[in-house]
Amino acid sequence: MARISVLLLASFLLFGFSNQETKSEKTKWFKFKSEMSGSKLKFPGTFETEVTNKESGNTYKTNCIVGSVVYFMGETKHETEMTNHEEMAKVSLDAFAEKLNGTINSESDWIIKKSKGRKAKISIDESDATVFYQVILIGQWQYQLVIVAPNDQMPDEKSRNQFFNSFKPGKG
Repeated sequence: MARISVLLLASFLLFGFSNQETKSEKTKWFKFKSEMSGSKLKFPGTFETEVTNKESGNTYKTNCIVGSVVYFMGETKHETEMTNHEEMAKVSLDAFAEKLNGTINSESDWIIKKSKGRKAKISIDESDATVFYQVILIGQWQYQLVIVAPNDQMPDEKSRNQFFNSFKPGKG
């Protein structure tokens, strides 16, 4: 799952950001509900979804581009039993930052009910960009939420929190 997310974000960072949506003064938030897990999330613009089926698990990737800002949610249902969810979330975060050649500036727990994941702010000096990354494993499901933007165009904390806090995991 981390590899897929990294490739998506790396392509945006390496080849530039497109302007599929432009930011207006009042953002219209669009509700997303995953057909795969039933998870819910609100995006600050229209979004696209792609499903990938592999031996290790099925992945659902949804992204939204507003100006130069990318909002992304990835969810994977792992076929092999997932144990030690907290450690797996930390491994996912570290691998994600490493693949982006990024530096983790801050890191903390991301807690949903009784599940504990990780969230971090990652700087990518080569691209003058920042990534806010959250990952959690609940049962067989791994969820990743990401916002990436050039440093001078990163949404304010209120907007970032509106995206991250709108996430509700599915019952899968």
